[in-house]
Amino acid sequence: MKVYAFIGKTGAGKSTLIRHAFPDSHTVDVWLFLRNYLTDGFIPEAITIAGYQDVYQYVHRYGKDSPNANIVIELGANHAAFNISELKRLQQEGDDVYIFLCIASIATCRERARHKDIFLNDENMERSLQRDFPNPHLSLLQSTSLPYIILHTEQSMSDNLNIIKSCLHGGITE
Repeated sequence: MKVYAFIGKTGAGKSTLIRHAFPDSHTVDVWLFLRNYLTDGFIPEAITIAGYQDVYQYVHRYGKDSPNANIVIELGANHAAFNISELKRLQQEGDDVYIFLCIASIATCRERARHKDIFLNDENMERSLQRDFPNPHLSLLQSTSLPYIILHTEQSMSDNLNIIKSCLHGGITE
Protein backbone atom coordinates (compact mmCIF):
# COMPACT_ATOMS: atom_id res chain seq x y z
CA MET A 1 0.00 0.00 0.00
CA LYS A 2 1.14 3.55 -0.65
CA VAL A 3 0.49 5.95 2.21
CA TYR A 4 0.61 9.70 1.61
CA ALA A 5 0.51 11.65 4.88
CA PHE A 6 -0.23 15.37 4.76
CA ILE A 7 0.58 16.96 8.12
CA GLY A 8 -0.03 20.54 9.16
CA LYS A 9 -2.06 23.03 11.10
CA THR A 10 -5.71 23.61 10.41
CA GLY A 11 -5.94 26.03 7.51
CA ALA A 12 -2.54 25.13 6.08
CA GLY A 13 -4.15 23.94 2.84
CA LYS A 14 -3.86 20.16 3.26
CA SER A 15 -7.40 19.36 2.12
CA THR A 16 -7.14 21.54 -0.97
CA LEU A 17 -3.80 20.03 -1.99
CA ILE A 18 -5.10 16.51 -1.45
CA ARG A 19 -8.23 17.17 -3.54
CA HIS A 20 -6.08 18.36 -6.45
CA ALA A 21 -3.12 15.98 -6.16
CA PHE A 22 -5.03 12.79 -5.31
CA PRO A 23 -8.56 13.21 -6.68
CA ASP A 24 -9.23 9.48 -6.94
CA SER A 25 -7.42 8.20 -3.86
CA HIS A 26 -9.04 7.11 -0.63
CA THR A 27 -8.59 9.93 1.90
CA VAL A 28 -8.80 9.71 5.68
CA ASP A 29 -9.05 12.98 7.61
CA VAL A 30 -8.20 12.79 11.32
CA TRP A 31 -11.00 15.29 12.01
CA LEU A 32 -13.60 12.65 11.07
CA PHE A 33 -12.22 10.52 13.89
CA LEU A 34 -11.60 13.36 16.35
CA ARG A 35 -15.15 14.62 16.28
CA ASN A 36 -16.25 11.32 17.86
CA TYR A 37 -14.61 12.64 21.04
CA LEU A 38 -16.28 16.05 20.95
CA THR A 39 -17.96 16.95 24.25
CA ASP A 40 -19.76 20.24 24.71
CA GLY A 41 -18.01 21.66 21.64
CA PHE A 42 -14.54 20.80 22.91
CA ILE A 43 -12.01 17.98 22.65
CA PRO A 44 -9.48 18.02 25.49
CA GLU A 45 -5.95 17.88 24.09
CA ALA A 46 -5.17 14.74 26.10
CA ILE A 47 -8.05 12.94 24.39
CA THR A 48 -7.15 13.89 20.81
CA ILE A 49 -4.60 11.07 20.76
CA ALA A 50 -7.52 8.62 20.71
CA GLY A 51 -8.67 10.04 17.37
CA TYR A 52 -5.19 9.57 15.94
CA GLN A 53 -5.09 5.99 17.24
CA ASP A 54 -8.41 5.39 15.48
CA VAL A 55 -6.97 6.74 12.21
CA TYR A 56 -4.06 4.31 12.25
CA GLN A 57 -6.29 1.37 13.19
CA TYR A 58 -8.38 2.23 10.15
CA VAL A 59 -5.31 2.57 7.91
CA HIS A 60 -3.98 -0.82 9.05
CA ARG A 61 -7.35 -2.49 8.35
CA TYR A 62 -7.59 -0.76 4.97
CA GLY A 63 -4.09 -1.95 4.07
CA LYS A 64 -4.97 -5.54 4.92
CA ASP A 65 -8.12 -5.36 2.81
CA SER A 66 -6.51 -3.43 -0.07
CA PRO A 67 -2.73 -4.02 -0.01
CA ASN A 68 -2.18 -2.50 -3.47
CA ALA A 69 -4.23 0.63 -2.85
CA ASN A 70 -3.26 4.22 -2.22
CA ILE A 71 -4.45 5.98 0.92
CA VAL A 72 -4.05 9.63 1.81
CA ILE A 73 -4.03 10.59 5.49
CA GLU A 74 -4.72 14.16 6.56
CA LEU A 75 -3.24 14.84 10.00
CA GLY A 76 -3.02 17.82 12.30
CA ALA A 77 0.18 19.26 13.72
CA ASN A 78 -0.08 17.70 17.17
CA HIS A 79 1.16 14.31 18.43
CA ALA A 80 4.34 14.41 16.35
CA ALA A 81 6.02 11.48 18.11
CA PHE A 82 2.96 9.28 17.82
CA ASN A 83 2.40 10.08 14.13
CA ILE A 84 6.02 9.57 13.13
CA SER A 85 6.12 6.32 15.08
CA GLU A 86 2.97 5.02 13.38
CA LEU A 87 4.15 6.08 9.92
CA LYS A 88 7.48 4.37 10.60
CA ARG A 89 5.60 1.23 11.64
CA LEU A 90 3.65 1.27 8.36
CA GLN A 91 6.95 1.58 6.49
CA GLN A 92 8.46 -1.30 8.46
CA GLU A 93 5.43 -3.43 7.59
CA GLY A 94 6.20 -2.92 3.91
CA ASP A 95 4.06 0.07 2.99
CA ASP A 96 5.50 2.92 0.94
CA VAL A 97 5.11 6.05 3.07
CA TYR A 98 5.49 9.62 1.82
CA ILE A 99 5.14 12.59 4.16
CA PHE A 100 4.21 16.13 3.14
CA LEU A 101 4.63 18.77 5.85
CA CYS A 102 2.29 21.63 4.93
CA ILE A 103 3.35 25.02 6.24
CA ALA A 104 1.59 28.37 6.14
CA SER A 105 1.77 31.44 8.37
CA ILE A 106 -0.43 31.62 11.43
CA ALA A 107 -2.32 34.54 9.85
CA THR A 108 -3.05 32.51 6.71
CA CYS A 109 -4.07 29.45 8.71
CA ARG A 110 -6.31 31.59 10.93
CA GLU A 111 -8.05 33.16 7.92
CA ARG A 112 -8.56 29.81 6.20
CA ALA A 113 -9.70 28.09 9.43
CA ARG A 114 -12.43 30.68 9.98
CA HIS A 115 -14.15 29.31 6.88
CA LYS A 116 -14.22 25.76 8.23
CA ASP A 117 -16.63 24.16 10.68
CA ILE A 118 -13.91 22.70 12.85
CA PHE A 119 -13.41 25.14 15.70
CA LEU A 120 -16.36 25.96 17.85
CA ASN A 121 -14.53 28.70 19.70
CA ASP A 122 -11.58 31.02 19.15
CA GLU A 123 -9.65 29.65 22.14
CA ASN A 124 -9.43 26.17 20.61
CA MET A 125 -8.46 27.61 17.25
CA GLU A 126 -5.70 29.79 18.73
CA ARG A 127 -4.29 26.92 20.78
CA SER A 128 -4.09 24.85 17.61
CA LEU A 129 -2.57 27.64 15.52
CA GLN A 130 0.10 28.47 18.10
CA ARG A 131 1.37 24.87 18.19
CA ASP A 132 5.04 24.49 17.26
CA PHE A 133 5.15 23.03 13.76
CA PRO A 134 7.06 21.59 11.88
CA ASN A 135 10.06 21.56 14.27
CA PRO A 136 9.01 18.56 16.41
CA HIS A 137 8.22 16.56 13.26
CA LEU A 138 11.51 17.49 11.59
CA SER A 139 13.52 16.50 14.66
CA LEU A 140 11.86 13.10 14.71
CA LEU A 141 12.01 12.55 10.95
CA GLN A 142 15.75 13.16 10.82
CA SER A 143 16.36 9.96 12.75
CA THR A 144 14.21 7.86 10.40
CA SER A 145 14.33 6.78 6.79
CA LEU A 146 10.84 8.17 6.18
CA PRO A 147 10.80 10.34 3.05
CA TYR A 148 9.35 13.80 3.55
CA ILE A 149 9.08 17.15 1.85
CA ILE A 150 8.07 20.57 3.14
CA LEU A 151 5.33 22.30 1.17
CA HIS A 152 4.94 26.04 1.64
CA THR A 153 1.23 26.23 1.01
CA GLU A 154 1.11 29.98 0.59
CA GLN A 155 2.88 29.43 -2.73
CA SER A 156 0.73 28.87 -5.77
CA MET A 157 -1.30 25.70 -6.01
CA SER A 158 0.38 24.78 -9.30
CA ASP A 159 3.86 25.13 -7.73
CA ASN A 160 2.91 22.82 -4.87
CA LEU A 161 1.24 20.32 -7.19
CA ASN A 162 4.38 20.27 -9.34
CA ILE A 163 6.49 19.62 -6.24
CA ILE A 164 4.19 16.76 -5.20
CA LYS A 165 4.20 15.31 -8.71
CA SER A 166 7.99 15.45 -9.00
CA CYS A 167 8.38 13.87 -5.57
CA LEU A 168 6.08 11.01 -6.45
CA HIS A 169 7.73 10.35 -9.79
CA GLY A 170 11.31 10.94 -8.73
CA GLY A 171 11.13 10.14 -5.05
CA ILE A 172 11.31 12.47 -2.09
CA THR A 173 14.91 13.43 -1.48
CA GLU A 174 14.82 15.47 1.76
